[in-house]
Amino acid sequence: KKLYPWGNSLVIVNRDSVYEMQGSIFEGRAQDWLLQRSMSRRGAIAPKSCILTEFGVFLVSYDGFYMYIQGRGIDEPIGWANEKLKPAFQGQGAFDPAALDGNRVPAIGSFQNCVAAYKEGRVYVGCPTGGATVPNTLFILDFNTQKVYYYTYPFDLSSLFWDFVDNVLVAGGGANSRLFRLEIGLDDVNATGT
Repeated sequence: KKLYPWGNSLVIVNRDSVYEMQGSIFEGRAQDWLLQRSMSRRGAIAPKSCILTEFGVFLVSYDGFYMYIQGRGIDEPIGWANEKLKPAFQGQGAFDPAALDGNRVPAIGSFQNCVAAYKEGRVYVGCPTGGATVPNTLFILDFNTQKVYYYTYPFDLSSLFWDFVDNVLVAGGGANSRLFRLEIGLDDVNATGT
């Protein structure tokens, strides 16, 4: 599903696992490449959410958010974020933790449709909540302060990317497949797009 060059290796992420490929000569008698499955217990259940950050490869799982650390060969939970968002991963039913907690943190559904982007120490994760099948809630994991924020938008977030030229986070979606600039102020809730 995703390939990431990292140092002198290649990280390969599929739905259920992570592989690392190392080497520099791929043909002939002097070939030295090695493909090895890592000890990661997770892969990327949501292909659009698997992104490379300075902290590792971000992975969405049914029980939380994780970082695959290249070289260590393991996925590590993002503990501070998972603890704050715990009810979001425990079901969407009326008697599940998110609903019983007054939906303080909205429950995530349709995990396979999550999207993500990375910008300046923050991972932005768009997830379907409230019975939606496309992402409508943006969770922001701030690695600098170890805080989590979330916003539910009146439009869907079918894709996310960081426009590094203008230094702005952009979401694609909405009824007419428009672009929305996020985290710029009151215009974030404008359902007409730009």
